[in-house]
Amino acid sequence: MTYVAAHALSFTLLLVVFYLTGDLVARLTRALDDAGQRTGLMRISIGIAVWMYLLMAFACVGLYRRGVLIGAAIVIGVVGAAPKVAQGLGPAVAGLKACAASKRSLALLTLAWLPPALVLAQLFVRTLGPWLGWDDMSAHLTLPRVWLAHGGFVHLPFNVYSHWPSNVQMLYGLGLAVEDYVLGKLLHLMFLGLLTAAVYRFAARAAPWAGVVAASLLLANDVLLEEAHVANIDIGVAFFFFMAVALAVEFRETGTRRALVLSGIFCGCVAGSKITGLGAIACVYPLIALGSPRRQIVRNSALFAAAAFALALPWMVKSYVETGDPLYPVLWKYVGGIEWSDTIADQFWRWQNSIGMGRTPRDYALLPIRVILNGGGGYQNFAAWISKTWIVFLPLTLMFTPWVPVARRCLLPAGIYFVIWANSSQQSRFLISVLPLLAVATAVTAAWVVDRLSRQVRSLKYEVSIRYALAGVVIVGSLAVLGWASRYIRQGSLEATRNLLVDPPNVREWTPDPAFAFVRQQLPASATVLMLNINHGFFLDRDYIADSFFEASQLNAAVNAAGDRDGLTRLFERLGVTHVFADLTPWVKFPPMLWDYLRDPANTTVLYRSPDGPFTVYVLKRG
Repeated sequence: MTYVAAHALSFTLLLVVFYLTGDLVARLTRALDDAGQRTGLMRISIGIAVWMYLLMAFACVGLYRRGVLIGAAIVIGVVGAAPKVAQGLGPAVAGLKACAASKRSLALLTLAWLPPALVLAQLFVRTLGPWLGWDDMSAHLTLPRVWLAHGGFVHLPFNVYSHWPSNVQMLYGLGLAVEDYVLGKLLHLMFLGLLTAAVYRFAARAAPWAGVVAASLLLANDVLLEEAHVANIDIGVAFFFFMAVALAVEFRETGTRRALVLSGIFCGCVAGSKITGLGAIACVYPLIALGSPRRQIVRNSALFAAAAFALALPWMVKSYVETGDPLYPVLWKYVGGIEWSDTIADQFWRWQNSIGMGRTPRDYALLPIRVILNGGGGYQNFAAWISKTWIVFLPLTLMFTPWVPVARRCLLPAGIYFVIWANSSQQSRFLISVLPLLAVATAVTAAWVVDRLSRQVRSLKYEVSIRYALAGVVIVGSLAVLGWASRYIRQGSLEATRNLLVDPPNVREWTPDPAFAFVRQQLPASATVLMLNINHGFFLDRDYIADSFFEASQLNAAVNAAGDRDGLTRLFERLGVTHVFADLTPWVKFPPMLWDYLRDPANTTVLYRSPDGPFTVYVLKRG
């Protein structure tokens, strides 16, 4: 229980620090006083945004170190908490009295919230385990670990990910500094909790029960549940995208310029978290344009764009300074860049376009149906599942949206996002940003339909009865969908709970294979490891060089360019390689001369072979 308590406490303290940071911004600028009413999460959202860019600033000047990050969290937490302590318990007591004023509504709401809350609790337990996903070990946790070790940004040969926007990953470094990588995973789960709360608050304005329906429909997607307990970035991106849309809707309805600017800020947070995040600006802007009077549209557009690009620009400048391409390697054809070529670019784009179910006009026409009904585990099936119930809910929602303005305003950016997604890498996990908007649109549309149907009865008594009955059917239906979708999470969380209670993991020593433990324990701290057919560098705890994409292998291009044994020796010397960590799984079609080189005792010595895995560790001979 000590393990669980330590992580729960660290997680809670970071949440408090994020909130207090946003509260400081609110008190200093008063920019949050009248904005963000639809979600009620402005302070913690702004606090997280401030921390992402504060951490980036630390990394730029060599202060991205454990002591500095913990010290900054303590200082900001103390400064932010001081006014709250001075206020005493008055606001908290008033809030409790307000909740107690409607015990019946509170009891019903609590009952309806139990299934979504249980799913989130089960995900919390699963996240406490030591297991990581593919992308965590390749980039999302690995890069923050490397940056912490070096005090900030450092060049990693052939690592494309290190040049990409990394807002969310910067937070994972804070988790690594405070506790360990499990806390980094919990910070990703934090975004799901915040997103669920935001979706609930947004939809509950139509009817309290609609908020529960929206939260349930959001959580009833396999891709979301599978992403939540690892340290990917897509749920964090979805949270900021939803906040941007929510504030754009608020601007559309109220004309409040603060909402416009804040919407742009959150679009900038998306653009600073993902290389394709600039598309968020195109998705949200139509709401800004439609909500602006003609005489103000230019000024409002400029304010929105300025706020968005101000937060996107630091990452673009970083990429340009490091590679010569502000969107490396997307603009290779026009501006060039480091460690890339026409051949690799062609391989990369062919691989990206092969994901999904085709790119013909017929494929695009069938894409909305296919992504719902034919999702699966392989790239040819979008690499994940979204809920198949959207094949029913989405058409019904679209049928009534002409009469439900809020639903229209959610579906417009969702539709633009889908078009952008369809013309990029068609992976279901990249659609996570659309799911909250679909959930809200469906829930508020259901509330509108229930209201209209119940009004058809002239007797007030029967009207109320029918309203409750119809709402109950919708709630039970959404909870049933959630219960079915989360069945695997329940099984996994039970096993994880037993493991945590009986044998809590030592995540500071745990590795997915003994070969990683060998590298940690036996290789000198100065070692530089070349990874072949594998790029999971998180557990190496050494400087390393690896491919970012096996389908567009930069290492393979370098090896082929070396030509022969002497060329390989010069390549390894230029890269500073001292050891090789090879996976025998043939992900990359390296030339036979590379394996001949490694097997030759004149060039290398085998240090370790994993007994049950495919890994071999070599040391290179010099001389």
